[in-house]
Amino acid sequence: LACCRPASHSLASAGPGAMAAWGVSDIATSLAGAVGAEGMHICWISAIWGGVAGLSLPLGALVGVFWPGGHVSKYTQGVVLGLGAGFILYAVSIGIYGEYIYLMHHHVRSTVVYIAVAAASALVGAYGYIMGNHYLNEAQEEEQAALLKDHRVTPRGGSQAAWSSIIHNSPRGPADPPLKLPPAAIALYLGSFMDGIPEAVLIGFMATTRNLQIVFVLALFIANIPESLPSAAMLNEAGMAKVVILLMWCIPCVCMFLAAGAACLVLSLLSNQGLLVAVISGVAAGALLAMAVTVMIPEAYQYCGDMSGVFVLTGFLAAVVIQAANLFLHHVYGIPTKTSDITDFLQLLVPSEGFLRPH
Repeated sequence: LACCRPASHSLASAGPGAMAAWGVSDIATSLAGAVGAEGMHICWISAIWGGVAGLSLPLGALVGVFWPGGHVSKYTQGVVLGLGAGFILYAVSIGIYGEYIYLMHHHVRSTVVYIAVAAASALVGAYGYIMGNHYLNEAQEEEQAALLKDHRVTPRGGSQAAWSSIIHNSPRGPADPPLKLPPAAIALYLGSFMDGIPEAVLIGFMATTRNLQIVFVLALFIANIPESLPSAAMLNEAGMAKVVILLMWCIPCVCMFLAAGAACLVLSLLSNQGLLVAVISGVAAGALLAMAVTVMIPEAYQYCGDMSGVFVLTGFLAAVVIQAANLFLHHVYGIPTKTSDITDFLQLLVPSEGFLRPH
């Protein structure tokens, strides 16, 4: 409420720019006071790890665009999609709902409520992803039909050649056919937002509770590659400019950075976080499974045939091995596996005024 108090007469007379700057500064100061110095430090750490988890999106797009030979084979795309689907199956079955099943041994009644909320949210996430995918495909088909009817590449007149040189790999004239984007590439790009934002929020929640596992960030990092690499390769083959593809895949990475930090900040101010986390995790689980079943697994089967089942299983087992290695190193050798443990360890290596130590 202190952030919303009326501005003084001097601020009002200074103009809207000064008032806007004062409002942002005042809000930031109030939030920092409510969360505390250590809380703000954890929020920055959460944002960094959210950005790390999303960094594989532009990196995968970079590999897909500049693949040796300039072309990623369909079989390679199928292998990557199958591995990614296996990671997604692990993240949903073991990483999300497996945790709720484990919690039922200690808190039966409250966990049943959380599971019900997560299940209902999963239906919303799956339906939202499917409807969003259908909407994008229909909009693209309508745009393609309109462009073909009007015999022009873009809906705008004027600087058509300049626009074509930016969006396309090579300049295109009015007689050239319009750029048709593969539906699977658009579906994967949409999925990066549908599951990336909830994943970043989960990172913020785990950071708030000081329980953010490195293996979770690593699993997200690896699972994001099969979304961006095949999509970028498809878009590149369709004729989209490489710069545009890379900039496209930088957007969800930045969104994950911001969402992780904002989620940690907001959750630090809430007393009851269980229901909110159940909703967020449910939406993420539904969107992930919908993308794996409707896009990744069918495309992997189309490109690799029956071997796609082996690749999906390999991805699932790889996630299991990573989690088992994480627990083994932590319990046997005492190697830090949580971001809070690693932060404390790094703080021993820097002076008291170092960046990692909260002020």
